[in-house]
Amino acid sequence: MNMTQYLFDGFIQCDVGMFGSVQNNRNLVDEQKTFYSAAAFNPTFPNHKNVDGSWDGVTNASQITNPLAWMEVKDKESASRISMHAKLSLNFTPDLKLQLFGSYSYNVIENSQYLPISVWAHGQAYRGMRKSESMVGNAMLTYQKHLKRHFIDVLALGEVQEEKFAGFYTTVTNFSSDLFGYDNLQAGALRPWEGTNSYYERTRLLSFMGRANYTYADRYILTVNARADASSKFGDNHKWGFFPSVSAVWNVTQEEFMKQFQLVIT
Repeated sequence: MNMTQYLFDGFIQCDVGMFGSVQNNRNLVDEQKTFYSAAAFNPTFPNHKNVDGSWDGVTNASQITNPLAWMEVKDKESASRISMHAKLSLNFTPDLKLQLFGSYSYNVIENSQYLPISVWAHGQAYRGMRKSESMVGNAMLTYQKHLKRHFIDVLALGEVQEEKFAGFYTTVTNFSSDLFGYDNLQAGALRPWEGTNSYYERTRLLSFMGRANYTYADRYILTVNARADASSKFGDNHKWGFFPSVSAVWNVTQEEFMKQFQLVIT
C-alpha cells in the first residue's frame, strides 16, 4: 500500500507506504541422502509401514535409508515480513525545502524440524527463530538558487539508524514416540551439548552531512563536503569519524574558444 497526500496547495506533501508478507515452506532435510536412497534402496521392499509403525530398512548400510521414511521428516520454515515508511516534505519556498523521512522493518523466520525414529536413532527435534528490526530516520534541508550566472546548491542532512538482531534455537533427542514431533520438546529425554543457544545484537549509527555547490556560468564548479559519523561498533573514545572533501570542476566545453570544435562521442 502506498498513499500520497498534498496539503495547502502543495506546501506539504505526505507519503506513506506499508508492505507485508507471510511465506511458509516445507524443505527437504537431506536432498542428497533422499535421492541416493531412492536410487539404491531395494525396490522389492513394501511401500507401507509395518504393524509396529516402523519402515523396512537395510540395517548394515548407514547411508541408505528407506526413502519413504525420509519423506516423513518434518522441516518447515515460516517467514514474516513487514516494512513501513513515511515521508513529509515542506516546501517553504521554491528554493528552500525540508524533508523528514522515517522507516521501520521487522522480519521473523521460524524453523521447525523433526527427524523421526525411523531415520534418526531415537528421533531428533529442532526449533529456532531469527528476528531482525531496522529503523531509519533522517531530516534533509535543501536550498537551490539561481542568480543570473550564479547557481548555489546547499544541502544539510542528519540521519540516525538502529538495527536489532535476536534469535535462539534448541535441539532435543531421544524420543520414545514420533507422535509429538517438534510440538512438544519436553518429550525428548536429552538436550545435546551446544544444542541450545541464543544471541542478541544492537547497533546504532548517527550521521551528519553538509554539502555546498557553487557554479558560475555553467563552467566553473566548486564543491565542499563534510560528513561526521558515529557508530556503536567502535570504542567510547573512537566512535566519531570526520570526512571532509573539496573538489573543483572546469567545464571546458562551455568556453568560447571550444565552441569552434565539434565534439564527437562514439
